[in-house]
Amino acid sequence: MLKGIISLAIVLSICVLPVNAAEGPYTVENNNWGGADGMILNCYTTGIVDSGTQVSTWTKTGNPSQKWFIYSEAGGKQSLRPQANTSLALNANRSAIGTTANVLTASTNNPLDYRITSNMHKTPGNFKIILPARYNHTAPVYLTAHGPKAMCTWQYYNGNTDWIAGNY
Repeated sequence: MLKGIISLAIVLSICVLPVNAAEGPYTVENNNWGGADGMILNCYTTGIVDSGTQVSTWTKTGNPSQKWFIYSEAGGKQSLRPQANTSLALNANRSAIGTTANVLTASTNNPLDYRITSNMHKTPGNFKIILPARYNHTAPVYLTAHGPKAMCTWQYYNGNTDWIAGNY
């Protein structure tokens, strides 16, 4: 009987994506600003991707700062983490709408500021990167692109918020 229980536990652990398991790396292209230039989600730096690095759209360069992993998080949420430093997660500054998106250290950040909802890894095609409402915000906020080679922000509206994931 003990062998049966252990076998069942092993099978279940293989079938269920555990918390903090990663998928990727992917490129995350903005559907509104993609086209021939292929504007993809990018950690805006010429050096090391560290906590506080801002996030923009940029032309594909092949740098690990443009490759993203989807991590499974508690509560059925995900986090989006740059390959260049997977201890960081895409973050929303909840003090004001319109602030520039950045990446912060996940282990010391409030999980509600980086646990996104997205159908990115389940449904091919367009998806949105959404943080659920909390604090003073009564509606979800969307990762929003503002054009080629521009900083991304978090907004209530969902224009310029369609993204497409691709294998790098």
